[in-house]
Amino acid sequence: MGRSASAASPGSARPARARAMGAIGAVAAVAAVGCAVYAAMRPPAAPADLTAPTRAFEGKLRERAAALSARVATLSDLPRLAAAVATDATTVRDLTSEELAFRPRPGEVISIAQRLRDGRRVPLLALPDGAEAETATTAGPRVYVRSGTVVLSQTAEIKPTERAQELTGLLTISSTPAT
Repeated sequence: MGRSASAASPGSARPARARAMGAIGAVAAVAAVGCAVYAAMRPPAAPADLTAPTRAFEGKLRERAAALSARVATLSDLPRLAAAVATDATTVRDLTSEELAFRPRPGEVISIAQRLRDGRRVPLLALPDGAEAETATTAGPRVYVRSGTVVLSQTAEIKPTERAQELTGLLTISSTPAT
């Protein structure tokens, strides 16, 4: 019983497997070259705009600063405030709840103080009750970080109706841009 020439021998499977592996390797090499050519010919992707969040935050800060400036200007023009800054903390508190009707908006702190001629600052009021009074001693805007939160403030000088040679009144409103 002899073997026929057409029957596969156990050793003949190896060359077929090697040819198949070689073909797979060649296909993979062609695919890799094709990917490299595609990547080289494709236009580069536009870089990510990393400044967009910063510009958006700056815009929000400018909007809030303009609104805060207008609010401080409006409140500082109240005639009764010019009389109040020449008095003491008790009188200012009584006037703000009755005649001036200062009401801080959500996230705001309203501070009223005196700046004496020697530069010392005397706080008269901080609203809402228990809020930390602003420490500004000059008019104008300020931006700072308090407890990890950005705070924007605006201060206006108030010329008192009495004791103008001794002091200047200060009205400050501070707020976070998110409010």
